[in-house]
Amino acid sequence: MFCLQSGSIKVVKHSIGGHEIWLAELGAGTLFGEMSALTGTRRSSDVVAISDCAVCILSAADFLNLMESYPKFGLYIARMLAARIDSTSRQMFERLSLPATQRVYAELTRMGEQDADNSEVLTISPAQSVTQLSARWNISRESASRAMSTLQKQGLLKKTGDSWHVIQPDFEDADAG
Repeated sequence: MFCLQSGSIKVVKHSIGGHEIWLAELGAGTLFGEMSALTGTRRSSDVVAISDCAVCILSAADFLNLMESYPKFGLYIARMLAARIDSTSRQMFERLSLPATQRVYAELTRMGEQDADNSEVLTISPAQSVTQLSARWNISRESASRAMSTLQKQGLLKKTGDSWHVIQPDFEDADAG
C-alpha cells in the first residue's frame, strides 16, 4: 500500500487495445494500493504521476497489522473504499446513461472549486486544454469540444484567462422570484 505524501497521480486502466482509461486523480495525503493488500491479488489499476511525487510504501503485512491494531484506521479504510465505490458507480452510471454534454458538465462540477465571491460558480484553474480534459473524461477531443461549446452557449461554462468557470444556477432562488 502507498501513501502519496506530495504531488498528484492519476489512476488508470488500459483497454485491450492499450487505450488509457482515466479513473481518478489523487492528491497528497491519499492512500492507494490498499485493495491489493486486502485481497492479496494483483493490482486492479495503474497509477501514473502527473507531477513530481513523494510516496511512502507500506507492506501488505504491515498494512493489515495496522488495521487489526487500530480499529479506527480500519474504519477509515472502509469508509474510503466505500466512497471510491460510490464515485466509480456514479461515473459508470453517467457514462452509460447521460449524453456527452451532461457527462462533461457533471465532470466539470466535480473538478471545480467553489468561488469565494459567488456560490453559483466553480473555478478550475489552471484551465486544462480540451485535449487534456477529453483524455480525463475518456471521450474524443471532438466530443469534448462540442460539449464544452454547447455548455458555453447555454451560459453554464465560461473561460476567463487561465481558468474555466462552471456556472451552477441556484434553481431554488429562481423559483422564489
